[in-house]
Formats: sequence, structure tokens, C-alpha cells
Amino acid sequence: MEFKDILYISTGVIALAFLILVIYLSITLMSVRRTMNSINETLKGMETQLQGIATESEQLLQKTNKLAEDITYKSESLNVVFDLVNGIGTSLSNVKNSFANLRQPKETAKQGRKFPWVSVATGIGKSLFKK
Repeated sequence: MEFKDILYISTGVIALAFLILVIYLSITLMSVRRTMNSINETLKGMETQLQGIATESEQLLQKTNKLAEDITYKSESLNVVFDLVNGIGTSLSNVKNSFANLRQPKETAKQGRKFPWVSVATGIGKSLFKK
């Protein structure tokens, strides 16, 4: 074999190696392209889902604000009811005290008839404690 033959064979081997390298690189690049397309589709899906989540979050926030306003309004309305019930309780207490005061003098008068000294002692006690 001559030097030219060795040169042709080595050139052929280099060309074959380069061809294998090009084939391997094209297979790798096609795989990378498929991966990038898959990532692109995934990101598009995520973007759509995020838009849906953002819309639902805004609606939920609006409903929460409306609910908070409604609770505040109803709480204020209940304050009026509680004030009314408190007023009724105070009125009933006053009526009860009035009836108790009406009944007390009668009992004292009855005691005065039975025990005359009780009405005298009661009168002295009232005059002493008023001062």
C-alpha cells in the first residue's frame, strides 16, 4: 500500500466519522426539539390554568368582601336588637321594683297595725339614714 492509499482510507474514515457525528448530532437536536416542544405545551397549559386560578381567586376575594360587608351590616343590626332587649330588661326591672315598692308600704302598714312600734322604728331608721 502506498501513501496515497493510506491517505484515501484515512480520509474515508474521517468522512465516515464525521457522518456518524452529524447523524448523532441531528438525532440529539431532534430529541432536544421534541423536549422543547413538550416544555412549550406544558407552559401553555400552565399559563391557561394560572389565568383560570387568578380569575377564580378574584371572584373568591370579591365574594369574601361581600360576605364581610354582609356580616358587618348584620352585626350592626343585631346591636340594635341587643340594645332593644337591654332596654326591655331595664324596663321590666323598673316595673318589678315599682311593684315591690308598692307592696312594701302595705306590708309596713300591716306590720304597723300588728306591731305599732315597728312603724315608729322604721320612721326613725329612715330619718337617721337619710342624713
